[in-house]
Amino acid sequence: ELWSEIWDDVKGRIETVYEKGESTWDDSMMLVLERSGCPEETYHTFSSRPLLGDQGKVEGLFCAVSEVTSRVISERRLELLRALSTSLSAADTRQGVVEATRQALGRAPRDLPFALMYLFDAAGDAHLHCTTGISDGHALAPQRLTSGAEAPWSIDRVLGGEASFVVSLDQMPDVPCGPWDLPAPAAFVVALPPQGTARPAGFLVCGTNPYRPITADYLSFVQLLAGQIAPSLSNADALETSTAERDRLRGLFRKAPGFMCVLSGPTHVIELMNDAYLQLIGHRQVEGMPLRDALPELTGQGFFELLDTVYARGTPFVGSARRIMLQREAGAPLAERFLDFVYQPTLDANGAATGVFA
Repeated sequence: ELWSEIWDDVKGRIETVYEKGESTWDDSMMLVLERSGCPEETYHTFSSRPLLGDQGKVEGLFCAVSEVTSRVISERRLELLRALSTSLSAADTRQGVVEATRQALGRAPRDLPFALMYLFDAAGDAHLHCTTGISDGHALAPQRLTSGAEAPWSIDRVLGGEASFVVSLDQMPDVPCGPWDLPAPAAFVVALPPQGTARPAGFLVCGTNPYRPITADYLSFVQLLAGQIAPSLSNADALETSTAERDRLRGLFRKAPGFMCVLSGPTHVIELMNDAYLQLIGHRQVEGMPLRDALPELTGQGFFELLDTVYARGTPFVGSARRIMLQREAGAPLAERFLDFVYQPTLDANGAATGVFA
């Protein structure tokens, strides 16, 4: 009568004590208890042992209980934050950050029965990038949100500077439940903090646990998640911009009309070359090879020695109408060519040579 809501969970332990005379022990057992006027997810470590009468029979039981709800939930949330941090550290693209976020949020269905991440485009519209615990096309998960639209999530409040707010879902149909038997009663909407810009990159929507109170600690947990995601998105965007610029410059390098190659280290490993250089040497696949291995026919022609001197001294060499014999096709005789060229050392911050640009 006292514990009617958890009787099915504990009656087996009590029967073991009374019928078999054996003690029981449970560590961090989850029980949904009616207290504070509503059912609540709680965790308890408890033991039950028999109390024997004068005849040696079980006349009662002694149950010692220690509530560990705060510890269990704190550890659960800290583990999610740790897992998210680990996943984000390996993500170097925007899509990688989105996928790492999706996987991490999907690991916390008790705290987050469902979750959505929206990212803003240049026009200020929000686009859905990942979901967990909710089906595609659900009324709570529209693909695009525009300014002025209130339902289900107001992006104007986020763009207006609200870092977080709570939206009641009591009147919404078909709200996801996650692992619970009741739907999420509300959702946190938390902005992804701005990273050197005037507005946030987007926002998280996280359904709340129907068996936990909506507290400041609960909101802080979701804000910590958003605080990890935002800088990772910013870093990924910066890296992708840098990579795009690098690829653009590399494309210009490859299409330059004069032959060029970048050599690294004292063995002059071919790090990069353009199409004209490939045509000069006969389209051999030599990237990543030391020059002496890539073009062995140059032995005795003085070019290796010139490169060694440029690298050792850190000073450039200019050659004019220099004769070179190259094997431009496999098995073919050496072909005579005359080249104007520059060997320019590449230097580090201390002025030491790290390679040669030919």
